[in-house]
Amino acid sequence: FGWWIPANRPRGTVVYCRGNAGNIGSSAHLAPEFTSRGFNLFLWDYRGYGRSGGHPSERGFYEDARAAYDAAAAMSGSLPILIYGISLGGAVAIQLAADRPSDGLIVEASFASAADIARRWYPRFPLHHVLSVSFDSAATASTLKGLPKLFGHSIKDDVIPFQSGRILHAAAAPPKVFTLLEGGHNDSSWFTPGAPGNAELEAFLDPFKPQ
Repeated sequence: FGWWIPANRPRGTVVYCRGNAGNIGSSAHLAPEFTSRGFNLFLWDYRGYGRSGGHPSERGFYEDARAAYDAAAAMSGSLPILIYGISLGGAVAIQLAADRPSDGLIVEASFASAADIARRWYPRFPLHHVLSVSFDSAATASTLKGLPKLFGHSIKDDVIPFQSGRILHAAAAPPKVFTLLEGGHNDSSWFTPGAPGNAELEAFLDPFKPQ
């Protein structure tokens, strides 16, 4: 299930991979942020979330992302496509960038791998040996050579440790930029003019011109 939100005189399309909590409506606040900047936005729910049927799984998330991309690409025509993911959606976005062609990747408040998060949250328990998911974003990001990438993370993030985000960025193939954000896990600052991360976001989006 997805929403296509068009911009006037669009200069690109953003396929948004959201985090684990909530549903498609939780991401609706992004619509004016992107459409006002000249980007169509495609929001969608993973299987088992909101109005999407099925049961959540890592493989299922990746399949859903490819289907979302294909739907957005069909509506987008020849416009550039950016892939944007936050938190768990960052892992999905990185895999999608490996599976489908795109013109840029934005990753906010995400992690290096499921095993890295398990080690950081439960250092006394070897949970990384028994995890049923891998979400090995660092390994996948290292293969995305030539794709422009923007990573953002807040040091105040209390869900995904800041250091895991730095490891993810360090592992990614160039070109890439890391920017320090302000706020918590789901209230970052980079859409706010003058706030930490905003200049880097605007610079990342600026090369895309209306057709």
